[in-house]
Amino acid sequence: MTVTGRGRVAVVDLAAVKRALRGAVGVVAFLALCQAVTMLLPVSEKYLPDTMSVLRAFFDLLGDSTFWSRLLETLAEWGAGIGIAIAFGIPTGVLLGASDLLYRMFRGPLELLRPIPGVALMPLFILVFGQTFQATMWLVAYASIWPILLNTIYGVHDVVATARETARSFGLGRTAILVRVYLPSALPLILTGVRVAAGIALIIAVAVELLIGTGAGIGAFISETTLAGQDTAIVYAAVVAAGLLGLAINVGLSGLEAGICPWRAAGGGRP
Repeated sequence: MTVTGRGRVAVVDLAAVKRALRGAVGVVAFLALCQAVTMLLPVSEKYLPDTMSVLRAFFDLLGDSTFWSRLLETLAEWGAGIGIAIAFGIPTGVLLGASDLLYRMFRGPLELLRPIPGVALMPLFILVFGQTFQATMWLVAYASIWPILLNTIYGVHDVVATARETARSFGLGRTAILVRVYLPSALPLILTGVRVAAGIALIIAVAVELLIGTGAGIGAFISETTLAGQDTAIVYAAVVAAGLLGLAINVGLSGLEAGICPWRAAGGGRP
């Protein structure tokens, strides 16, 4: 804590400063490790460029408007897919979790479908939608819905019976119990499911662009750059950009989760 010239007190969060310093040290150490790997491995620089070359290519891409349009295309596919997953997954999860009968009926089929990877369904989606934005969007939605749907089901279904019965004893109806008991108790698990699903959605969006060449996103950019035989540093720089995009999404959703459920951030349990 320090005192400013006008007598106002400015609070310095030492814990946040320490976390930032540790993060910076980790980044520098990782870059140094990558540089050492490129120097020690007997691989041509044509296929494994050094770290500084990749960083220069990355900053060059940041000034390329075409690259930003590719990035926004991937974000559009990601946003549409995760939006569909949220819009369908949360209401369906609440419905199945709140009903013991529906929970028992659909638990088996859901657990059977969940392990099927989205990329395995690419041929089907291409046949139905062609190599279009819609194909990527629906593949992203399919792959990312499972963490949201299952976390919502388990979060609602695991609400303790005492809470439900207490609400009923106060004369609350089904809708009121759903809004005031089920959803607040399940919300932390639902938000965690959304955060996990967001990462999966980005992976699928980039993977689909890479494998089947849909759209004009960052995955298609990586594929086209590789096939054109351009500087591989640009390819690695685009991969770094995709990773940073995923990191930004995760940090943003983690902050949203901490803001909505502060007791989770503080290490507590349910409110």
